[in-house]
Amino acid sequence: MVSEVKHEYPKVVIYDHVLADISKARPLTGEEYRVFMCLLGKVKRDNTVPGPSETAKELDLRQPNVSRAYGELLKYGYLLKDDKGYHIHPMIAWYGSESRRIQAIEKALIATLPASPYEWKG
Repeated sequence: MVSEVKHEYPKVVIYDHVLADISKARPLTGEEYRVFMCLLGKVKRDNTVPGPSETAKELDLRQPNVSRAYGELLKYGYLLKDDKGYHIHPMIAWYGSESRRIQAIEKALIATLPASPYEWKG
């Protein structure tokens, strides 16, 4: 009798239409691209990804360069940061339940709103 071996692979959904829009909006530099692709491969539940020092070691890049790439990825919305660490933006990719994704999107949108309606541009 042969038993079936089951492997648990992470199920990360990457929203390809968003990636196409990102590539048109602001192309990534070589290092930013390498860091971002590495992070997409390291996504944990609720889109948590490693910090810059771990990523620098993984890619064999200098820490200041990776930190700069993280800064740019944060600035342009590819990454989000909170008290739990770094996360891929939930509208780019997601690893977790759909209900948690919706909560994460709401949180990300609220975080980008100005504190006062008088600061809104529109």
